[in-house]
Amino acid sequence: MTTFRNRQPEGTPAGGQFASTPKSESDVALAAGTGTGGLDIDYDCNTEEVRALARAGLQGRITPYNGTDEDIPAGAVIYTSHEGHELAISGLGGEEVEVRVVTDDEHRSFRMTHGGYPRAEEVVTGIEFAAWREDVTDAFSVGFTDGQNEVRETYFDRNIETGEFFAGMTLSDQEGNWFTVEHDYGTGETSATPESGPGAEMPKIDLDAVMSDLTGSDASGNAQTVAAAAFAKIRNRVEGYPFYNKLAAAQIPVE
Repeated sequence: MTTFRNRQPEGTPAGGQFASTPKSESDVALAAGTGTGGLDIDYDCNTEEVRALARAGLQGRITPYNGTDEDIPAGAVIYTSHEGHELAISGLGGEEVEVRVVTDDEHRSFRMTHGGYPRAEEVVTGIEFAAWREDVTDAFSVGFTDGQNEVRETYFDRNIETGEFFAGMTLSDQEGNWFTVEHDYGTGETSATPESGPGAEMPKIDLDAVMSDLTGSDASGNAQTVAAAAFAKIRNRVEGYPFYNKLAAAQIPVE
């Protein structure tokens, strides 16, 4: 069984998802260690459980966790993706394995657990998914920038019924209203859906104003075109990530 935890806490919006987090070159470089297929394993982490992840196809780097975060158990290892995202993996070989994004940004915090003595293949799927979420968050920054509206959650996925890709983001405004903007790459249409707010009724969403705010372009009367151009930049970015190819290659059920 796989359990997901919310990416961001509920409450008053404070700070956007795209707040910069400095990362030096050494933070993302994959240092030398024990190479096992596409996974570079630090000598101190060269256990059978970690080697099983390599055999299951995980690519990147595994190093010991030496931090002081009380939420990360002793004995955890750090997985670093080729894009430089860091995930703490704990419980390998046990009844429950946890995958947690290592970040100081509460709006990017995310963890998932796999119960029932998960197989290495299941754990690898969880690791790849968590890293993909980080890739998508980074990709959205090429199309949108926080303004009066702040990006709280992003996603990029594929419709299992139509096979078309879609992407979206949950936003909050300065009045505390939350809403979702989603783009369908098949139709080229962008829609806005209210989610929650402090009032009895959600105000009408002005997509022109939202797109002008987030893209820096004048979208007055032209929100669909401006949105399509911004979402196209995001797709161009994520097409370079391995998980995108897995989505693209996935078989769509035929009725």
